[in-house]
Amino acid sequence: MPRFLRAIGLGRKDTAPVNRYEGFTDRGEVVLRDRRGTRKAEVPEVNLKSEALGDDPLAIYKPTGAKHVDAAKAMGSFTGWAFAAVNAIASEVANIQWRLYQINGNDHQEQEDHDLLTLLEGVNEHMTGIELKYITVAHLELTGNCYWLLDGLNDATSKPRAIYPLNPGRVRVKLDKSSFPYKISHYEFTLDGKISKFQPYQILHIKYPDPGDPYVGVGVPQTIPSWIDSDNYAMEYNRKFFINGAQVGLYIQSETNVEGNIDRIKRGFRDNYTGNENAHKIPVLPKGAKLEHTGLTQRDMDFEKLTTATRDRILAAFRVSKTILGTAESDTNRATAETADYVFSKRTIKPKMLLIVSYINEYLVPRETPPRAPAPR
Repeated sequence: MPRFLRAIGLGRKDTAPVNRYEGFTDRGEVVLRDRRGTRKAEVPEVNLKSEALGDDPLAIYKPTGAKHVDAAKAMGSFTGWAFAAVNAIASEVANIQWRLYQINGNDHQEQEDHDLLTLLEGVNEHMTGIELKYITVAHLELTGNCYWLLDGLNDATSKPRAIYPLNPGRVRVKLDKSSFPYKISHYEFTLDGKISKFQPYQILHIKYPDPGDPYVGVGVPQTIPSWIDSDNYAMEYNRKFFINGAQVGLYIQSETNVEGNIDRIKRGFRDNYTGNENAHKIPVLPKGAKLEHTGLTQRDMDFEKLTTATRDRILAAFRVSKTILGTAESDTNRATAETADYVFSKRTIKPKMLLIVSYINEYLVPRETPPRAPAPR
């Protein structure tokens, strides 16, 4: 190395890490020390769960990224086997009819005509009741959160005129940390660069409980990101296999070391011999260039076992069997199909409906049913 470069210290780069992890405090704060030796102890904020994790269109998870999968990324996983499972669950819930009862002691009297039923079936000017149920469950399955904007409210007791489900990937929960336990200060919804703020009484926030976060729920794709990524990459690999003329692991060996010539060879081969339309053409290479094979074949990759394993894991996470999707083996008969329907209804659909109904009973029904006057003594 030239002497003048050594003099200014460019020979070797010894860069200390930006932050070094040192443990936790008694209050649960994460202790970090920066490169200047400054010690910091902080409690991670809830909204760190919704920060972006990268631009890879196939990946919803990066091991070097944030701890949690971004809600917007999770919404983007509505494809492949995740779509099949979510669609099966949401379609089943959408077929369930709301029923309202007036309870007086042990007496349950069904109310067939009520403003709350009208609201849940009419929803808003662009949506029906069936669509609301489907969207609600789809949002819950993908992100663990569903936000109903209750339109037309003036306070915590007024009746809503309409319900608008908000995209969970665009919603942030903001906390008031002035005292413990923390309270939800407001919700922020971002659309087209504009941020709208809503008070807690304006939002009916239905969520799948996250043991590590009492304010924001967690969805299935956010807990199995590596499984979904494996399936996405396997499918993309197979797609590229056919785009590249059903050839695996080809490379061109050339005697030239001129970068311009190498680029021309690569570009010419890509333009003339890749893609379905160019499959099985006889390649003609310039002098000094040879077409080599890595030795790896499609059979060596064993994609059938890989895709079957990832499919089964993804469906198990959503608690949807192959019989429900119509992809079970040929030994399925009426008895096994009816058993699968029973298990799906009891173990998958019923717990989700009980959760949704509990939120409606707790936060929406009281708005539609004024409190009764105390009985005279």
